[in-house]
Amino acid sequence: MRAAAARDDGPAHAEADFAFHEAIIKVSGNRMREHVWQTMRLATTTFVTHAMTQLTHRTLQEIGERHVAVLAALAAREPDLSEATMRRHIEEPGEWIAKAVIEDQGANSGKKPKAKVAG
Repeated sequence: MRAAAARDDGPAHAEADFAFHEAIIKVSGNRMREHVWQTMRLATTTFVTHAMTQLTHRTLQEIGERHVAVLAALAAREPDLSEATMRRHIEEPGEWIAKAVIEDQGANSGKKPKAKVAG
């Protein structure tokens, strides 16, 4: 992710991000989780690339560095810490996106509504 961020290569960064999470899922040994992850691959990769950089205005470097805490927690072999860190890793982008949507709605609230087309 760091190399892709240095090149400002969003697609390569998203692919590396996906591979990071896929590796964790494979090591977990949970075949159902792996199947669900593979099923979501295109949507997840597309969403991460667009939402994280365009909606939340986060840099590729910032997104990539978020994975350091996950690696550290896994390396510590502390299940509770690993769970809490991964949960935060997953939930935080949702919070960023929700905030961006709310801010966008607030910025657009002063606009006139579009005229309805008679049908």
